[in-house]
Amino acid sequence: KKTPYWLHWLLAASYFFYGWWNPLYLLLIVYSTVLDYAVVAWMDGSRRKTFWLLVSIANNLALLGFFKYAGFVTENFNFLLAAANAGWRLPAPDVLLPVGISFYTFQSMSYTIDFYRGEIKRERSFVRFATFVSLFPQLVAGPIERAKELLPQLNTFPRIRRQDVADGLSLFVVGLFKKVALADYLAAYADPVFATPDRFGAPALLLGTVAFAWQIYFDFSGYSDIAIGLGRLFGLRLPENFRYPYGARGFQEFWRRWGPGGRLVIAGLVVYRSSAAWNEASGLLFGNAPAHPVEQQQDRLASAGFETRLVVRNDPPWQVPVIIAKKPA
Repeated sequence: KKTPYWLHWLLAASYFFYGWWNPLYLLLIVYSTVLDYAVVAWMDGSRRKTFWLLVSIANNLALLGFFKYAGFVTENFNFLLAAANAGWRLPAPDVLLPVGISFYTFQSMSYTIDFYRGEIKRERSFVRFATFVSLFPQLVAGPIERAKELLPQLNTFPRIRRQDVADGLSLFVVGLFKKVALADYLAAYADPVFATPDRFGAPALLLGTVAFAWQIYFDFSGYSDIAIGLGRLFGLRLPENFRYPYGARGFQEFWRRWGPGGRLVIAGLVVYRSSAAWNEASGLLFGNAPAHPVEQQQDRLASAGFETRLVVRNDPPWQVPVIIAKKPA
């Protein structure tokens, strides 16, 4: 139903959706929103546009870097300290990675970049801009939307036609099938192989690698279809920036076909796998490198008399190790 407060309702629904997981992390998305809204306001009419653009980029990347890569950097730096017998180590940051921080950080930052390039006018309505940043259909898994593509659609109440509903439901169902029936099924094979590669032979490792490649494809493709479908149900057209990357004829085309959201997922997975590979290599090379925190916890439980089993939970785009412990009868 059309109402003059439709943007307010959409913003409230998006914040409720994101805050349901952890209300405190709403402060992060509000920070990015207020920052870039204010930066463009200061940039408008200023001769120091490049300076304000760098302020936006530095703040957003610092926020993203701390939550996403502080643990990775600290862990690997501690391996170097252990190898050098330094006798001390950096404390690991005890923070949980906020869901979707990469997506809403880059989406918010796209507003300042598009304005700097002269591709979009300054958005006067804070509510409209906040809705653009936090729009819940694509908030936690993309696809990332450029400000010049999505903000104009929020200027007027969207018209929802029967074709939008039909197309939206179709995309939603197809995306859900890709995620549940294909990606999760492939993860059941790929995750154990990557969790304990030393237990498998070459053929199984090869099949695990292929299964993992298709798992991340169907994960991201499925989530993109779900987001685009939900957008159509609201009368919004989110661009299809994910176009069959495995059909590319070269690396540049392959990288481009993933779209900005997909490239973030791939980069994150490379860091995750590189971290695991470096941990294992450090142990082999230096011998005295500390065990992985998950292995340490598993050893503690075993010492306390628990029977433990390590499984890997699929939490796209990550694979999270989980210890299942049981006290013998």
